[in-house]
Amino acid sequence: MNFIYRKEQALTPLQCARFIEAFEKDVEHQQEGVISKDGLKSTVDKKFKSSTDISINPTFMESPIWKPLLKELLPILLDGLDDYKTQYYVGVGLLDPMWVSTFFNIQRYKPGEGYNVYHCERASLLHPERQLVWMIYLNDVIDKGWTEFFYQQHFETPKVGKMVIWPSDFTHTHRGVASDSEVKYILTGWFEYQTDEQLKQINERENEEG
Repeated sequence: MNFIYRKEQALTPLQCARFIEAFEKDVEHQQEGVISKDGLKSTVDKKFKSSTDISINPTFMESPIWKPLLKELLPILLDGLDDYKTQYYVGVGLLDPMWVSTFFNIQRYKPGEGYNVYHCERASLLHPERQLVWMIYLNDVIDKGWTEFFYQQHFETPKVGKMVIWPSDFTHTHRGVASDSEVKYILTGWFEYQTDEQLKQINERENEEG
């Protein structure tokens, strides 16, 4: 058991194409991929990671480009979280409540680009709330482009619409293997522990929208 969950076609090819189109259109928010953020300080190191990212945050719900896509994405991510909880119910059932982080990324890796070094998603005190990682591949990549999990000796192949979820800690140390000839697009973020106040705010928003 490697605790890596996958769901084929979590997003449809059309939904994936719309995310890619929005990314290419929103040049204003594109930035060099960072390997860490500490407050307002961002660290870029192309030896570690070379990509172009858009960092999604709650203000994007006011954007006519992004709002329809994000409203479609949220229930899909929550369905994935529910599936993960069901599959690993004994352990995950003991954990505090989780929700989708309101900050996540859409990333483009051109040929030769990738997150080249092994890493995990909760490697310091900067992000203690991260419990699970989610990622959705937005296009097929045939020439490499895998997500390589070191200890599991597993290579996840990019396939349009596939969602992958795994634990955030060092047990699932991973890296992105660059494709020499193809562009790769992904959505990626986290499921995070929530405080009672955060859960209350989530419920209030859902009631207002419902």
